[in-house]
Amino acid sequence: MPIVKEFQEEGVQVLLWRIVETELDLRDMLGIDNLKLPENPQRRLERLSVLNLLKRCNLPVPYSYDSAGRPVLAEGPHISVSHTRRYATVAISPDAPVGVDVEQADRNFQRVSTKYLSTSEQGQAPTQEELAATWCAKEALYKLHWPAPLVLARDVELSIGPDNLDQGRAKASVASGGQGHELELRLERFDGHVLAWVKG
Repeated sequence: MPIVKEFQEEGVQVLLWRIVETELDLRDMLGIDNLKLPENPQRRLERLSVLNLLKRCNLPVPYSYDSAGRPVLAEGPHISVSHTRRYATVAISPDAPVGVDVEQADRNFQRVSTKYLSTSEQGQAPTQEELAATWCAKEALYKLHWPAPLVLARDVELSIGPDNLDQGRAKASVASGGQGHELELRLERFDGHVLAWVKG
């Protein structure tokens, strides 16, 4: 089972899996029949990888979704999941909501920059890697429990530069429910990808 990275900090466990198995391999490892899975073959691989990660952590599978579309377990800790074509990740927190996101760093994040970058963030002329990390960080923040869905370009402000990427940390200001929130995210770069997670 290819868990390639594992991180633990402040009660949050993050596991990263490189998807190299066939669908049959993943089904055999999981050992559960009659799963409801996506129709798209690649999405099935990604979902099965996430389920195997949860099983490896002795957590109940499958998971369901709450009214906001966040994955939830019938019993157990808070979880968040994310996947790309080559990697799947799960973040687990026993006592607070958690958000995680993994992305390929070479995606065209500039094309949709007005949807997730604030005006001041757009003015900083971020590099491709900084754009990827910002998208990833904001997606992780979006997955936390908020009174209403966040509008990323309006409600979330953060600045990710070379120092943040080197140190693996970034701070974000979030406006939600008439209140301001200050949160710290963790960032990791690996194999042309960016990983971000945050505890709520």
